[in-house]
Amino acid sequence: MKMNLNSLRKCFLALIVSGFFVSAQASSITPDDIGNKEVNFSFEQTEAKGTVVINFFNISTTGSSVVTVNTKGGRKIFEESLHSQKTIVRKYDFSHLKPGKYVFTLENEDKKISKPIIVGLDGSFREDKSHLFVNFKPVVIAQKDQVQVMFENKTDENMKVRLITEEGEVLYTEHVAGFEKYGKSISIEKLPAGAYMLEVSCPDYRFTKTVAHKSIR
Repeated sequence: MKMNLNSLRKCFLALIVSGFFVSAQASSITPDDIGNKEVNFSFEQTEAKGTVVINFFNISTTGSSVVTVNTKGGRKIFEESLHSQKTIVRKYDFSHLKPGKYVFTLENEDKKISKPIIVGLDGSFREDKSHLFVNFKPVVIAQKDQVQVMFENKTDENMKVRLITEEGEVLYTEHVAGFEKYGKSISIEKLPAGAYMLEVSCPDYRFTKTVAHKSIR
């Protein structure tokens, strides 16, 4: 009888443990929970001038959301309420906007997110990422016959490394992809004596340093 009672206790304990794991699995993360849960939005350029597709992510499903466009000086020039749903894809015609800098904002009861946007002369839209380069400065060491360049691109912007003459002729160009580390020695041994410019740039950032070669002091 004692053995049977112990067996029953073990079976009961096993049922409790198995029930716990079933419950834990039922409340585990679903595929919809995978990925970034932050409210956000992104831009997709279309072929039509001034027309852009905006993808809104993780918008509240309970309250209203509002998208606004303001000038750099803070004047509101566009506002629209969005229906409550997790993801919205909308096409907007902003061809009436003049070239310049604007601020796009998405706001709901949970969060407010703003992005500086540049409207180009051709009506193109792109996010202004110049604020990401506030503390960014490449290391450039000019030696007798070479120039060493080192930096880490911590943005998704593609960058260019160029060596340019005083007259503007490009002697060397290399592209550095987003989130990539760069370190290289550029040979100037066979170049005529003179001053050259080393440039590291992308659409929202430009760094230059003059380097001297050989007889220039």
